[in-house]
Amino acid sequence: MFIMRKTITGLLVFFVFSVIIVHIGSAADDGPAEDLTAATSTPAVNPVLLIVPADDNPTDTFYNSGDRGKLFLSFDLTASSSESLYVDEVRLRAIDSISSAFFNPGIAGDNLENITIVNGETGNSVKPAVIDVTDGSRTFSGLDLIIESGKPARIRVYADIATGMDDEVESRIILVDPMGIKAVGTETGKRAEISGAAEGDWINLKPAEPKADLILSGIYINQNQDHNNIVIGEPTYINIIYKNIGNGPAPENFGKIFDFGGEGIFEFGNNGEPISTSSGYYLSSGALLGSEEYAELYAGIFRSAGEIEFTVTLDPEDLIPEIDDRNNVFTENIIVFEELNYPDFIVYDIITDPISPLGGEDVRIDVVYKNIGSDYDRDKFSTMVYFGQAEGWFIFDERRPMFKSRSYPNMLEPLRTGETITETYWGRFGRDRTIELEAAVDTFKEVEEANEGNNRFLKKIVIRKKAAAAAAVPGQSALALKLKGRIVLKVEGKGEAYYINPVSAAVNFLGRPDDAFKVMREQGVGIKNADLGKIPVGLPAGSGADTDGDGLSDTLEDALGTDKAEADTDGDGLSDREESERGSNPSYGRNLSIITDNGFAAKHKGKIFLQTERNGEAWYVNPADNRRYFLGRPADAWEIMRTLGLGISNADFKKL
Repeated sequence: MFIMRKTITGLLVFFVFSVIIVHIGSAADDGPAEDLTAATSTPAVNPVLLIVPADDNPTDTFYNSGDRGKLFLSFDLTASSSESLYVDEVRLRAIDSISSAFFNPGIAGDNLENITIVNGETGNSVKPAVIDVTDGSRTFSGLDLIIESGKPARIRVYADIATGMDDEVESRIILVDPMGIKAVGTETGKRAEISGAAEGDWINLKPAEPKADLILSGIYINQNQDHNNIVIGEPTYINIIYKNIGNGPAPENFGKIFDFGGEGIFEFGNNGEPISTSSGYYLSSGALLGSEEYAELYAGIFRSAGEIEFTVTLDPEDLIPEIDDRNNVFTENIIVFEELNYPDFIVYDIITDPISPLGGEDVRIDVVYKNIGSDYDRDKFSTMVYFGQAEGWFIFDERRPMFKSRSYPNMLEPLRTGETITETYWGRFGRDRTIELEAAVDTFKEVEEANEGNNRFLKKIVIRKKAAAAAAVPGQSALALKLKGRIVLKVEGKGEAYYINPVSAAVNFLGRPDDAFKVMREQGVGIKNADLGKIPVGLPAGSGADTDGDGLSDTLEDALGTDKAEADTDGDGLSDREESERGSNPSYGRNLSIITDNGFAAKHKGKIFLQTERNGEAWYVNPADNRRYFLGRPADAWEIMRTLGLGISNADFKKL
């Protein structure tokens, strides 16, 4: 049991620590020794836990009101016998609530949440997990301290000091074992006496005075501005920015330790001294005041590649009195490559909502940019869009400025491989026409890319005229004309499916999967590959094996003409599925131009096409999105019916 005693101008206050020692794998640790060892042999000497003050206890140290993270006591625990011991929990209790005020700024009562206990062997820290409202005790669980025989293990207790302290006071830690709490050995489970009673050093507390508090606010590493990644053997610049977040001054020449995780990883130039220094607010020469920043720029060369952990420790000898001693270590993970890598920007897609808007209708346009190369963390990123605004074909909505899905890339927010940025525009198109929308990225060619030829993107869309009411045709109902080309499902029956021919409006019963497959193929008309390619592919589609794991079934890849053993048939950085979705040709080298034509697709919505230049593969053009869906096998046709079908009531079905 630990006891902390404070002498506060005549008032004696105690903190009680109970060390709860838990045997690994033991069913119970609270019973008598004989219960724990009934099935084991009794060692000749009971394991004994010796407790003595550690040599890193603070001595002659004044702590200020408002200080945080101060080391208040340390103790070394030793197993005196041949058997190791295990400590899992430590319990702290305030005998008098007055004492708790010195540890919990701004918190009333005896709440001890601002106490931290640290395993000196592993660095694992724990805060109170259980609060006993009856006696105010706090249990710290998960210390996980193994005390090997003959080898001291250390625990440290850190605390926050209260604000508003008016008088200088003195505190002392006393560690004793008045209740005879016993330890448990890790081998036999034998409980043993805790031996030793020790007094910690006196700790002095006094009213607040201005103190510094140094932190590291940023590390920025760069080489040539055109380099996308850090490589070995190239001149490297490390800009380190320090900041004083305290209320007192700190000298600008405070000590620092730089650690790259080993010798010879980074070779400093200029004899290890900074090549330039600067202060962000420099109000006092030679001192860093509260809220001021101080920067140092170092030069050197990385000599080793790989993932490097760069650690900076401020004031390592603890020469500067600080408010918080816990925030002086900063770690930055750096990846150093053998050779340069390059980003590769593309305009992934231009998406209009609606897909084919009416003239004068409000429309949203999303322009999606994607990096299919290496991570990019520079701030040179330029884009351009053209929707026919110069000719007056498109009018931007001035009430709704362009919106970005995220920040453009920079050192703090890089655009990583596969990530996208979407620019959203609002406006309306004029009269009906076919318009070619255009977007480009890296328009000023400032970034060195893996492929410089894929930064421009074109996509045609059809602006529709508001349709006049369809003329009545003998034998065709108005509802049948409206639903031409659709698949309908009778929702009040057994879900029977019907296909309405887009030309004749004839209603065709699809029946079972085999029947549906046959009927839908019978309704098909031939089409050449070049024309079929103008219609965007609807995904997901098809079932069965997917050898290359790109999200397209092997049968669908056969129909598309892609390599079912390669996820990216043409090696342009986009998978076959991605290219099929966006409308570029997944089999055409590194050309990412759009080959689809929404106007062509809109003219043929609802039709079933058969590829005459292949093996008669069947495709259904869904009127809802003007995309073609593969009818590879009966199961595929049946799935198309279920996923794309439109529910219809019996009453409406009779009108067809």
